This record gives sequence, structure tokens and C-alpha cells, in this order.
Amino acid sequence: MKLLKKALIDSLPVMMGYLVVGMAYGVYARDAGISIGDTVLADLAIYAGSMQFVTVGLLNTAPAFLTVALLTLLVNFRHLFYGLPLIEEYKGAKGWKFYLIYALTDETFALTQQKLNLEKKDKLRYYLLISLLDQSYWVLGSILGIFAFDLIPFSTNGVEFAMTALFMVLFLEAMRDRGCRRDGYVALFLCVGSLILFPKAYFVVIALLAITLYTVFTKGGTIV
Repeated sequence: MKLLKKALIDSLPVMMGYLVVGMAYGVYARDAGISIGDTVLADLAIYAGSMQFVTVGLLNTAPAFLTVALLTLLVNFRHLFYGLPLIEEYKGAKGWKFYLIYALTDETFALTQQKLNLEKKDKLRYYLLISLLDQSYWVLGSILGIFAFDLIPFSTNGVEFAMTALFMVLFLEAMRDRGCRRDGYVALFLCVGSLILFPKAYFVVIALLAITLYTVFTKGGTIV
């Protein structure tokens, strides 16, 4: 019970964010004509906030499989670096290891990086609890969004901007740290440059690829 209580308290900030953005996703998916079952299925099968918003748009445009695969890889490429410091932490998780890997979001990763005065088995239980709790917050938020869309008439204009707004806030917060500013300006330059030089249909993929290559070549040596 102590572990569950700690996991609940530690994950409260995640809950507040996931409920709001999850609701936005539920509304956005239903407004785009995605069925209730498919919307919830995406929460369980994809469980990647930004990619779920992108997927709604992809389902309505039917792009080539390679485009979808490449975009998914680039959007979630950061998870490769998340996994490196958790190789030792997740040892001994046995059958739960696959779920822990699958449920590793930005926020869950952040919670795994705090200093824990726990034994190895209790650490693994804690990681499992926060992973389950964080996903349950997202699913609950999505379901609330579905019900809100179906039961309460309101304008959905701009709801798809929720995830973009979240990342803008995170970007601006990171830019307050002088150590992050160079990388932030480079990423911004690559995004604007890609938008100017390439067709709008491809600029997101190209910008993500450029940022990924920049990250690998400038940060790869220190991360590994």
C-alpha cells in the first residue's frame, strides 16, 4: 500500500496533464469520425499522445505505409535514449518488462529518474505502478473526451492544437535554461527551413529527420 500511495502522489502532476490532453484527443478523434471503439483501442495499442493526434489525421488522408512508418519512428525516436538508462533498472522485471517498455512515455520516464530509497523488487513494483497509473489517466481522459463530445454540444475548433500547445509550453520552459538554448534555436531553424524549402506534406518528416540527425551527431557520444 505504501508503494501504491507513493506512486499515486508522484503521478498526480501526470494525471492533471493526461486528463486534459487525453480529453482533447477523445474530442478530436470523435470529431474526425473515429469510432468510440477505435479511439479507445488507440489508447491501448498506440499509447503515444502526440502520435495518436497525428494518427487521426493520417486515417483521414490514407498516406503511404512508408510515410506512416517513418513519421512514427521519428516522432518517437527519443524513446531510444530513454531506454538506455533503464536497461539495468528493468532487469528482473520478467514478464512485465515488455509492458514497462511499451508504457514508457516522457512523463513516466521522468518519474523513473528520481532517486528512490527502495530495494530492487520494490523499485520494479513502483515502476510498474506508475506505468499503469499513467496509462489509466490517459485512457480515462480520452473516455471523458468521448463522452463530452457525444453528450455536450460545443465547438471543437482548435482542439487538435492541444498537443502542439503542450509541446510549445515545454519548449519555452526548456528555453529558460541557457544550456538548452542552442539546441532549441537549431531545432527551430531546421523546422522553419524545412517548411520553406519543402512541400508542406513532407516538411514535418524532413524536419524531424534533420533534428534527429543533429541530436545523434551532437549528443550521441555523450548519451551512450
